[in-house]
Amino acid sequence: MKNSDQHHITTIKELWEKQEFQLSIPVIDLQHLWLIWLLLELDEVVSRGQPEEIDSKFQTISPELIDYTINHFSLEEDLLKKFDFPEQREHKSQHKHFIRVVEHRINERKSGDVKASSFLVNFLRKWLYNHILTEDRKYGQYITRRKKNSEIYFKDILEKTKIISISQKQVELYSAITGFTDLHEISSENALLEVLKIWKIYRLNVNIPIIDMQHLWLVKMIVELEQKKKIGSASDREQAFMHSIKTAINYSKEHFILEEMIFEKFMPNILKTHSFQHRQFLEFISLRNEQNKQGLYAAISNLVADFKEWIVSHIAIDDRILKYIAKKNSDELKEFLSTEISEGRVNVNPEHLRFYNRIRKML
Repeated sequence: MKNSDQHHITTIKELWEKQEFQLSIPVIDLQHLWLIWLLLELDEVVSRGQPEEIDSKFQTISPELIDYTINHFSLEEDLLKKFDFPEQREHKSQHKHFIRVVEHRINERKSGDVKASSFLVNFLRKWLYNHILTEDRKYGQYITRRKKNSEIYFKDILEKTKIISISQKQVELYSAITGFTDLHEISSENALLEVLKIWKIYRLNVNIPIIDMQHLWLVKMIVELEQKKKIGSASDREQAFMHSIKTAINYSKEHFILEEMIFEKFMPNILKTHSFQHRQFLEFISLRNEQNKQGLYAAISNLVADFKEWIVSHIAIDDRILKYIAKKNSDELKEFLSTEISEGRVNVNPEHLRFYNRIRKML
């Protein structure tokens, strides 16, 4: 264990005991501990003030933070709904605020804003004290009064549905802080549920079916790549990496052309900016492919991180304008797309359509 890791554990123990962060709900406590760990990791680097080091750490932390929002908020919101928590609407609204802040901080970093990391550290610190110590404690007390039913619920989550992911490092941190060994590593193998969680938590739909089905296909590819990265053999990982590169390139050819056609028709003033962002996507694909050819083991992890940041900084933010276009120009957009499809300039991929329909049935 690194000296900095041991220092973080000591700091977290003091916080955990002094501030009484624990809710005595093991999975939730583990997730909260992991958020504190991520905060300390980023804060340590931000305090040193070295721009390159800060940017590198932010790039490492951001996919972990995205995973946290997906796993933790999905679990909390399902839990509050299951037990009919009276303030679940307000709680969910706070989650949406957290997600929007994370989205914008990641977007700022990608745009070169050097203050994005310090802004994120300050926000996460406030979140610990204003949300976890206050709002989460409300439902913690509400759930513990229903101890028997909540134990059944969490047993089902951990042993049957496996809709959450828990890393070995999270388990070790939880054990080091609490002394408990009642949790274990879980790698979710249900790609469909993982895609659904990402789609719902980050509200990625733009209400243009062909765009949504293309976005869903990209999310599916990211989920499958990460699963192979975690549990596959070296051969499986290499095969998954090459498949993802090929899929991403094909995705960019069809999807970016379609988006740019829509912008050119309905909102030409943002076409240039959006096209530039599309070129950035192809640049990081090319970079990771070159890293892989050079034998860099981290190439696949870097690619997964790039894809996750793309979801959060581009699809969830920049592509939101498509929802506005769909609402403002509903009939004209439908007619435009129908013409482009019937005349063969836009292709509806049957696999994309089938997957899109499966997800719609689950929403």
